[in-house]
Amino acid sequence: MPTDGNQAYAGEVQPTGVPTKSSAPTDLPYLPPSSSRKSLKRKGTSLVKPSAKKRFTGRPSGHVLPSFDEVVQAIQDADPGLDVGLVHTAASLHVGNRDIVLSKDTSPEDDPRPEPIGHPAVWATSRCHLCSTLPYFQSYKSGIYSNGTAVYGFMFDGENMPRDYVGADALIFRAGGGWTEDENGVRTRNEDQTLNPGIIAVQLAVQEQTPIVIISGRLTSKMQSKMKYLYSVLGWFKPTHVFAEKANGKKVFRYRLERMFTEEQSWWAPTGRDPEPPLGSQPAPIEKTCAVCEKVSQQIYVQGWMCSNIDCTSAFDVPAGQNPDDLILDPRFLLQKTEWLHSTTPEPLVPNLPSAGSKSVAHITRNASRGVVCRGCGCCIPRKLWKGWECSHCGWEYSIPPQVIPLGDVQDDNQFHEDDGGYARSYSKCTDSVISREFSLQYNYRVATYHINGLSGCFVSHLIANRKVREEPNGPNDMFAQLQEQDIGLRRHTISDKKGEGESLPNHFSANFGMPYKYVIATKNEPFSDDYGIINQARSRLTWAAHQAVPKNEGFTEFNEILACGYFETQKMKYHSDGEDDLGPTVATLSLGAPATMKFRMKSNHFYGATKAAEKAVQSEPKPGCLNYEARKQAWDEIQHLSKKNQGEQMSSWTKTLGLGKSQAKSTAKRESHSAVLQLTLRHGDIVIMHGGAIQHYYEHEVVPDGFRFALTARTIDPKTINSGDLPVESVKPDHIKYDGSYLLAPPGGDIST
Repeated sequence: MPTDGNQAYAGEVQPTGVPTKSSAPTDLPYLPPSSSRKSLKRKGTSLVKPSAKKRFTGRPSGHVLPSFDEVVQAIQDADPGLDVGLVHTAASLHVGNRDIVLSKDTSPEDDPRPEPIGHPAVWATSRCHLCSTLPYFQSYKSGIYSNGTAVYGFMFDGENMPRDYVGADALIFRAGGGWTEDENGVRTRNEDQTLNPGIIAVQLAVQEQTPIVIISGRLTSKMQSKMKYLYSVLGWFKPTHVFAEKANGKKVFRYRLERMFTEEQSWWAPTGRDPEPPLGSQPAPIEKTCAVCEKVSQQIYVQGWMCSNIDCTSAFDVPAGQNPDDLILDPRFLLQKTEWLHSTTPEPLVPNLPSAGSKSVAHITRNASRGVVCRGCGCCIPRKLWKGWECSHCGWEYSIPPQVIPLGDVQDDNQFHEDDGGYARSYSKCTDSVISREFSLQYNYRVATYHINGLSGCFVSHLIANRKVREEPNGPNDMFAQLQEQDIGLRRHTISDKKGEGESLPNHFSANFGMPYKYVIATKNEPFSDDYGIINQARSRLTWAAHQAVPKNEGFTEFNEILACGYFETQKMKYHSDGEDDLGPTVATLSLGAPATMKFRMKSNHFYGATKAAEKAVQSEPKPGCLNYEARKQAWDEIQHLSKKNQGEQMSSWTKTLGLGKSQAKSTAKRESHSAVLQLTLRHGDIVIMHGGAIQHYYEHEVVPDGFRFALTARTIDPKTINSGDLPVESVKPDHIKYDGSYLLAPPGGDIST
């Protein structure tokens, strides 16, 4: 029978009797979620008070958690005839379901909760690692992973809501979405929650008996044991109920789920406490028919029955005199055992490893870039290395014998069937009102050059290679094969953690050669040595191409840096610019493998005329194609006689008077107009040259491959701008290959330039 990952520990579950007063856990300090937190003295703990922006409204305020005896008395007052065993069980579960609110700065060592009795079968130190590894949770932002009709996984983290419950076998938590922040940054609800695709997907999972994987973050406040890792997979759960309640008088949806496999105790059960009563150990829940909607609902709280039908107008009609925040879960509802027609899971909790020869590991597929679960420690390992996977925690490694992908498998049909006697055609397009274009035939390239209006001397040149170029010795075909056969150190470099969700990774592999180049990602630097002959060949080829494109009177300084990038299927390079201060005005890229689409668009701040954050006017000359260009250009010209200080004062009002910024551009038409003005279709062997620093200042570009692809990008970096400690041990030597594409015989009848 499948398990939910509890194989990390052994031992039989202790017999569970009727809980007594001593069963109420007393080993943890309670942290009130209110102003009384200030007066609570806590010794030996390092709990950190969460900021107001991290807290929900609707918390009980101004009191400390009642004692076990007080909870017992409250239950008996609400239902004097309730069996004493149920009373004690309800009180024990309620007191044990305490909030331990931690901050992101609280280390696992300072977490005051007891250790869990076991260890998760799957865990992650980063949300990126988690989502890139697990097929049942690939939601990088939301707490639910679904497609609108099917839900695969849930994640909860941080401070829970009142009446949430995180136990050993049962969970109750709210549906996400619909919250807003008030002027103090406190999250609240101003209107009824409506059915969203995620809630509908959970309803279908209940009806169709589809299990869901639950993942807990380290900061989950209702979790009663210490979470060692940033994210831990709890296991497979049955979704059993979707019901309605109210928060601040507004309707909200909540879920109940129960652990699917309960033969073993849950690994997250806290040490030093008696196990919770098992599912099915309590009497059946009370059911009543609502007089308003005429539908049956189970009693959820011991204070009395309330309709929980999500469509009923009387749902969550709290009994008179009861505070919703003081409601106590009824064990008959919470610990019921739901029988399903099956006890199977859609997939293993620990995903299978890719195997040699399977299509999933070929570089042309998306699965090749996904992570794996370490067979040594259970950690989610993203694929950082081109050659395979390596666990940084226990040293476990996994790799697949390399498979060289034939060029024909990734080329588009048009290029594959091209005749070697002619020039290749262009499939690119541009916005004529912003871009002017010209073409020429140079050696074996069809060259399309695009000039951006308003950027004097700047251009993008697209050299479209024909078959003769691609098939020449040490040319694109040979390069594509060699990059697969030789390990040049391609890897995905870490992007720093800015959200408390662990490190993230770019959507491509890279390696840098020559002068150090630091953009968003810091990469290891390698020299232009004979060990990397293919890199030297690419540098020489791109240097030759740049010499052909850059006007002679401007001069061109030889490239001294190459950034090699590798892309698996579905990977891409998002919008960015090569506008670092240490770069020369010319950047050239060689495309190898699958076709790719390269788009250019004006940067958001220049298009809208204002910064994204504060929406302050950008102090740069507006260019053709931007929002409200004519009015902005006129206003700009009128202030050029002023000092910089006075110019800034005049421009401070432009966001309103000229309609600058996204908030001012309210119409759909205006928003949609911020799109690409130039779209290049790059194919195997093509070269793109960007010339002019203003292009990088005003514009950004993205590259979206259609499949398995490499890109080799060359730049000229001024050594004077590099810190002495970052400079290569040996200075970058001049290109010694001196590639010359003119030796290839041009197609019949073709001139060098037309």
